[in-house]
Amino acid sequence: MEKFIKFIEAYDLIGKARKIYVALSGGADSMALLDLFITYQNTLSLEVEAIHIHHGLRKASDMEAEHVMAHCERLGIPCRTFYVDVMALAACGKSVEEAARDLRYEIFDKIIKEEGGQVALAHHLDDQAETVLMNLFRGSALKGLGGMQPMRDQYIRPLLDVTKEEIMTYCRLKSIPFEVDESNNDTKYTRNKLRLQIMPMLMKEIQPKLVEHICATASLVRDDDRYLEGLAEAAYDKAVIHQSKERIKWQRTVLCELDLVLLRRVMRQGLAYLEGGLRNVSMQHTEEMIALVRSGKTGKAIDLPMNRRLRCDYDVVTLDKDNHEEILKKQSIEVDWRAMRLHETYLYGDFCMRLFPFEKQKEFSKKSCTKWFDYDKIRGNLRIRTRENGDFIRFSPALHKKKIKDYFIDQKVNRSIRNQVPLLVSGNEVIWIVGYRINEAYKVTDATKTIIEVVYSKEERL
Repeated sequence: MEKFIKFIEAYDLIGKARKIYVALSGGADSMALLDLFITYQNTLSLEVEAIHIHHGLRKASDMEAEHVMAHCERLGIPCRTFYVDVMALAACGKSVEEAARDLRYEIFDKIIKEEGGQVALAHHLDDQAETVLMNLFRGSALKGLGGMQPMRDQYIRPLLDVTKEEIMTYCRLKSIPFEVDESNNDTKYTRNKLRLQIMPMLMKEIQPKLVEHICATASLVRDDDRYLEGLAEAAYDKAVIHQSKERIKWQRTVLCELDLVLLRRVMRQGLAYLEGGLRNVSMQHTEEMIALVRSGKTGKAIDLPMNRRLRCDYDVVTLDKDNHEEILKKQSIEVDWRAMRLHETYLYGDFCMRLFPFEKQKEFSKKSCTKWFDYDKIRGNLRIRTRENGDFIRFSPALHKKKIKDYFIDQKVNRSIRNQVPLLVSGNEVIWIVGYRINEAYKVTDATKTIIEVVYSKEERL
């Protein structure tokens, strides 16, 4: 409790907020967080409410939701439950974990926008250490190595200085009931493997205080990152000539005077400002932007994720949305799937395909731009193209048809890129909306004999 209050004060997490929404899963961490806020509710002059997200992923989810509601009722705390369809979003090319996270934040963002207040998340010190290591393994920049922020916009994490062990002790001493998610023990998930196997080994054989040391380093990294970001913002403002949600223009000579560290950040700040943000932006994209700016070449341009383009014209560098719609709509590739042989690789533009026998024990690829289909279910001509009038896709469980136009609207796919999304089609039936979802009628099942694997090599375009 002492750490909780000191951390809130040190980072001024509450500020002028008068309402806190506790993201309440029912686990020990969030239940302890709720109890802490209730304990200090009067001291901090706060109104506390619980928000429970029902993911529908496990049989125990209904029971957990009931327990959370009952617990809040006993405490006299309002609690709202929201039901989300994680698997439907995961079918569009995201991992289950990513889909669940996106849906949670979509609900939280809506509540904040409509009702104000702040959302309190129960991430703790051990979570922070895991996050830093995960980001390190991915090759993250300083922002990722700094881990989670104590405060990000209207989201706060008051337990980032508290260990998991302290949380469990607190729950035990105060007789706080909590649910245990059995999926947290499944080591097929990378984070679980890291928490249950790798970190205990490192703590036992190398550094007993691994968690504390990682988090201390992350805190220093966050300070450095914040300082550099401030310098980059000043450099950005000095170089910018024009800025809108559609287009940014910088003075090239000013950009070229910047140190590489600041120029890299200015480029990423520009991408973050435009629609699409930093989604699918890799280090390679950033380095290509820097190389173009410093090259001195005029009339050159590079394509970037989310339909953006960077081009240089004399002393002006322009980053804007680029419209390839007319070019892409002319492209159509015929796939000679009947002539394919097992284990041979076939290239069709940006697509790579191969056939192999289905083995039930073989694990499916989790990459959003690598998909498996039942080869024997394909009928008619197979083509790669962009959308046309009359295109449709089938959904489970009854294989209902949905127009591609309606699907894009439902998924809020930006209008400017709908005609650029590659499709694998048979006639007007879409087998795969690349980067989004597949047709349920062509899914691999236990009856599948031969798989056709399709890999799209330019994921950044989606």
